[in-house]
Amino acid sequence: MTRPIDTSAFHLAIAVRDLEKSRAFYQRLFAMTPTLETDDVVLLTTPARREQLALQRKPDATVDADTWNHHGVHFGFVVSEEVLSHSGDAIRQAGGEVVAEGSRAMGPYLFFKDPDGYLVELFVDRGWRA
Repeated sequence: MTRPIDTSAFHLAIAVRDLEKSRAFYQRLFAMTPTLETDDVVLLTTPARREQLALQRKPDATVDADTWNHHGVHFGFVVSEEVLSHSGDAIRQAGGEVVAEGSRAMGPYLFFKDPDGYLVELFVDRGWRA
């Protein structure tokens, strides 16, 4: 039997129409720091340096709303209940759109759309991990 791959960080790359606008949105919302910048790519890292978000300039990028919805494709971040309680205002102030809020067995959640229409979830982890 092979050993599982042990990970300590997460990396996600998305195509964005306006690199500067998306960079400002994620920096403002999550206090992410750019760790790599070119004309076409910005790599942002969370303050804890465990998550990386690569923004790749693609002016003609489109996001299919039928696919990127809170019952389908999305990406998310685990947050505390305190952070979740004030996230809606922060998202709107940064230029995002809150599209769903609620609670389920593992805890409360909030879904929002970023400037390109990607669906992002913030959720409280009350037992997601085994």
